[in-house]
Amino acid sequence: MIACEVIQDLMPSYVDGLTSEATAKIIEEHTAECADCRETLENMRADGQAAQNPDDRDRKEIDFLRKSRRRGRRAVVLGMILTLLAVAAVIGAKQFLIGSEYHGDMACDITVSSNNMTVGATSADSIHIIHGMDLTMEDGVVKGTARAVLPGVFGSSGAYDWSGDFSFNDEIKAVIIDDRIYWAGGSTVSAKASELFNAGHDYIGDAPANGASIDALGITEDLGSLYSELQTGKEPYVWTIILDEDQTKYRSEYLDKRLNGYGYALLGTVSNLGEVDFRYMADGKTVIRKVTAEDASGFLGKDIKVCRSDAGALNDLLKKAGIE
Repeated sequence: MIACEVIQDLMPSYVDGLTSEATAKIIEEHTAECADCRETLENMRADGQAAQNPDDRDRKEIDFLRKSRRRGRRAVVLGMILTLLAVAAVIGAKQFLIGSEYHGDMACDITVSSNNMTVGATSADSIHIIHGMDLTMEDGVVKGTARAVLPGVFGSSGAYDWSGDFSFNDEIKAVIIDDRIYWAGGSTVSAKASELFNAGHDYIGDAPANGASIDALGITEDLGSLYSELQTGKEPYVWTIILDEDQTKYRSEYLDKRLNGYGYALLGTVSNLGEVDFRYMADGKTVIRKVTAEDASGFLGKDIKVCRSDAGALNDLLKKAGIE
C-alpha cells in the first residue's frame, strides 16, 4: 500500500489529467479502498468543476460587461455615422446652396451707370450654375469672383444662371472678374481683348511676354507658324515677325488688313515698341509689311499707347481692325 499522503499529493495532477496511465491506475485502486482519499478526490473534482463554471453572480457580471461593450460599440458606430452625415451636410450645403469660387469660362452681361452695376452671368459648362458674386472696388475698378453651385436645388430661371445689382461709392471705371476684364471705358470688353491686355508688357526684349501676346492674338492659328527677330539697339525698336508658311493662298487685300491689325494691337500693348515688320513669301517673292506706331495711332484716332493702360481702348482697336 502507498501512503495516503503520496496519493493525495498526486491527486491534483490526476484531476487535471496529467498523470501517466500507471499512476492513474494506482490512484484509482487506492481511492476504491480508502474512503478518506476517495472523499478528498471527490472534493477536488467538485472544486475544479466550480472553477470551470462561474456561479450566477459571475455570470451576471460577465453578461453586464458584454452588454456594456455592445452598447459602447453601438455608440461609437452611431457617432461615426452622425459625423459622416454632418460632413456630408456641410459639403452638400457648400456645393448645392452656398457655392464655391468659379474659375471657368463664363458669359457675363454687365450694364454700368455711374456707380451702379447690373450683372447677368451664365457658366460655360453644364455642371456649374452661377449663384452669386463677391465684388469689391478699389480706385474705381471693381474686382471679384463668381460663385457657382452644382445643379440640383437651383436651376436657371431665365436668360442667365444668376443676375444681381451692385452699388459702389465711386464711379465704376472697369469690371474684372477672376482676372478677366468684362467691362472698361464704357463698353463690354471681348475675351481676346482681355487676354491681350493682360499679356501686355513694357519691354520688347521680353521674349516670353512677346510669345504670350502672339498667342493672345491667335496669329499662328490664322497665318501659321512663325519666329521673331528683335532690333533693340536703337529706337524705334523693331519687332520683325517672319511667317514660315507661304501666304499666296490669301488675297493681298485681306492679308494686308490682317497684318495691319495685328501690328496695331502689338504696338498698343508693348510700351516701347515702335515698329512691327511682317516678312513672308507670296507668289514666289519675299514681302515685308511695315507697321509703325504712327500708323497705329492714325488708325485708332489717338495715341496707340493708350491701349497699354485702357482695356476699353484696346477693345475698340481690335473691333475696328476686325480682330475678334
